[in-house]
Amino acid sequence: MTVRAMKLSVRLLTILLVLVASTANSQSLPTASPESVGVDSAKLAEIDQVVKRYIAEKRFSGAVTIVARRGKVIHFEARGSRNLAAKLPMEKDTIFRIYSMTKAIISVAALMLCEEGKLELDAPSSRFVPELKKVRVRGGEKPRREMTVRDLLRHTSGLPNNVTTDRALRRAGLPPLHESTLEEMTKRLEHVPLIYHPGEGWHYSFATEVLAYLVEVGSGQRLDRFLQKRIFTPLGMKDTAFLVPKEKRHRFAEVYGRDLRRVDAPQPGTSGRYTFETMPKFLSGGGGLCSTATDYMRFCLMLHHLGELDGVRLLKKETVEEMRRNHLPKQLIPISRPPKGRGFGLGFAVRVERVDSEPSSIGEYEWLGGAGTEFWLSPRDELVVITLTQAMPMSDLGSRLKPIVYGSLLPEESSISPAPPSRDRYLLLDSRIVESTDNAKLTIGSIEKSEHNPLFREEKPWEPRYDNVYANVIWDAEEKIYKCWYNGFVVDERTTSTPPEKRNPYDRPDYMGIRPNRREEAIAYATSKDGLSWEKLELGFVDFEGSKKNNLLVRGPSGTGVFKDLRDPDPARRYKMFFSGTTNNIQRVSFSPDGLRWSKPILCPEIEAGGDTHNCALWSPELGRYVGIMRLWEGHRVVGRTDTENFVRWTKSKAILRGDKRNQTHDMVIARTGGIYIGLVGIMKYPEPTGRRGVRQHVELAWSPDSITWHRVQKGTPFIGPTSTKNTRYGTMPYDWGCIFPSSPIIGDNEIRIYYGASDWYFFDWRKGSLALAKLRADGWAGYEPEDGSRPAKILTKPFTWRGHRLRISADVSAGGWVEVDLLDTKGKALARSERISSTVTDAPVPWKEFLATDSPQGPIHRLAIRAKGAKVYSFSFLETK
Repeated sequence: MTVRAMKLSVRLLTILLVLVASTANSQSLPTASPESVGVDSAKLAEIDQVVKRYIAEKRFSGAVTIVARRGKVIHFEARGSRNLAAKLPMEKDTIFRIYSMTKAIISVAALMLCEEGKLELDAPSSRFVPELKKVRVRGGEKPRREMTVRDLLRHTSGLPNNVTTDRALRRAGLPPLHESTLEEMTKRLEHVPLIYHPGEGWHYSFATEVLAYLVEVGSGQRLDRFLQKRIFTPLGMKDTAFLVPKEKRHRFAEVYGRDLRRVDAPQPGTSGRYTFETMPKFLSGGGGLCSTATDYMRFCLMLHHLGELDGVRLLKKETVEEMRRNHLPKQLIPISRPPKGRGFGLGFAVRVERVDSEPSSIGEYEWLGGAGTEFWLSPRDELVVITLTQAMPMSDLGSRLKPIVYGSLLPEESSISPAPPSRDRYLLLDSRIVESTDNAKLTIGSIEKSEHNPLFREEKPWEPRYDNVYANVIWDAEEKIYKCWYNGFVVDERTTSTPPEKRNPYDRPDYMGIRPNRREEAIAYATSKDGLSWEKLELGFVDFEGSKKNNLLVRGPSGTGVFKDLRDPDPARRYKMFFSGTTNNIQRVSFSPDGLRWSKPILCPEIEAGGDTHNCALWSPELGRYVGIMRLWEGHRVVGRTDTENFVRWTKSKAILRGDKRNQTHDMVIARTGGIYIGLVGIMKYPEPTGRRGVRQHVELAWSPDSITWHRVQKGTPFIGPTSTKNTRYGTMPYDWGCIFPSSPIIGDNEIRIYYGASDWYFFDWRKGSLALAKLRADGWAGYEPEDGSRPAKILTKPFTWRGHRLRISADVSAGGWVEVDLLDTKGKALARSERISSTVTDAPVPWKEFLATDSPQGPIHRLAIRAKGAKVYSFSFLETK
């Protein structure tokens, strides 16, 4: 064989291998078992039951359903028939008319060209198609501005729908859509009046057809060729096209109407039968494609992975994040097409608010096709769901399966590592450090409420109602003073329009039924030398009814979290505020050099906020990022989380802690101590399954190794509970009988202080607010004590690194009780045993009978065997040798 022939053979072999790899890639989808990605397989199986019932009820002839979580397909089924007359079953590779699901693909194509500089989001469309400068609004009025690429993507261009456009062209004596190319159609749009000025309305429209032509202009290629070369081939979408060729016709599903009568499905914007046998003249970017479940799942997985699949990147991560963000102004939300609660991004509808009747996740993005196809993705829940039928009118299969899919998600699985990182202090509630226990139970610590409570109340003219107070109290070690930023209403017409003597549930029983014309919140400020007696300073910053003699800092913010950040080198950012707005709940941040004079708020639209609850933020040294905690909404209140490197651009928020509808996780503040995160969770308790009567709130305890995965301690047991009383009558109740809202704790060497907002009556009723204080022993969050008091509790730790020469312990020991500690090597051999500790101690040195010195503070690995009787053990720690 000649050298030339050998080179040719190698080249042919390479091409063959590439083709084989491409074919294999196009046919494959990553799979996993449901449980391995946090999904209940038994619950997910209900999808099949619904599909079978719909087939039996003749709502459609058959369906293909496919679900992926965390990038892996966990459900893929085909049921029923794709062709009743030919008795052909529905199969996983059945080809469907996806109609308007085409729009998402065209949107991706347009944004690819925007990334390349060949299109521009906010440039007038006439820059690319000069004829578009001739379009007019109904009545002949010139548009106040031209439509942009962004308008076309989000359907704010003013264009009508396909049918209206087709009719307008026919009335003008021009060819109908199906006899036009994209270029011809777009250049004739001066004959199609806009139904509103661009950017001033939302209407599901003809816009994506115009966008499709811009793809041709930007790429210099016919639409079908660009899609094939740049999207379908790279993603392995082998069955997606504007036609179904002869060799695939047997896989093409028929369309059926009511009572399973066959329907002649048209080309978008036309009437009459369209067979998809040949390439159409009109390449409809709004609805012209056919595809399969596997192909469209590969497209969706590319979006799920933020622009990349199997090493092929179509879009930048930031571009996909922009696509799935709402781009409509507030006055255009929600969009007019059901379901409720949605805005629109760059190519899809985007859920911006929860509606109890519509199970979904904030940030979920989706669209559907007119012959019964639908897709949706939930970034928060890492879900991709596609349902494919061929039914006109389309069935409600997609919406019917949504609660099943969301309901199949298992509670967050533990991501606890085998052992915590080496550190100086270990809290025993951290289950990563506990190997085993015998006769030992973990119980929450004992809170002591201050005898000085309440510390201050609603007492100023600008404090008509605190509601939940949402206090942020810190001990400023630099200035040797306690500082408190707290939230309250400066305007609450519900209260101020009611005489003080009538502000009670007896004279005005329906507090929530009184609809105030105006409510406005503000941030107020107070200081204290001892943390007990507080002064509300006259700051002179904010006007209230013509005077600045008040302690107000800012009007408007809601649920504000404030902290002092000594690690930030910029003095102008020394204090940080993390809060939501009262108008649209968009999360915001602000900065201050002194905690008093605050910068203009910076919007953080990537954070989904669920309402006016207490927000909380802090620096995480483990993550090297700031962590933000807020409330989300999933039909009831849940705790959400986000993080950031710079306190300005945050990650998408995700739910991290859930209760249920009767015990809702209303809010959570967090603090870092002992190498873990402590969470004080406000539990909003509903005594009745429906209605808001009798709702109260207490605080429970949770902990996390990383601020992401949270574990409840004695779930259902109050950590800070209401002060009890025998008689229940408004006006006579203890200051915190109704509701408790904690501040982030102040953790000192000898005690922990937890300031909290308190109110004396039910949540949704007349109640008076105040600031209160609870104290806790050092490290006293939760500890191990005997289950059976007649014998000792035993706790064996996992291996840890001995740090220094002194082991110290914290425990409560009752009269006659004791604690003993054995030092073990990794094989369980005793190296030393302590004397009995017979009194309450905090970071007390363990008194060894025989102390084993180590050569280095970072010395050998050991375990502890702790025994306790009549005692509760909280933590152990080390001090370096001096």
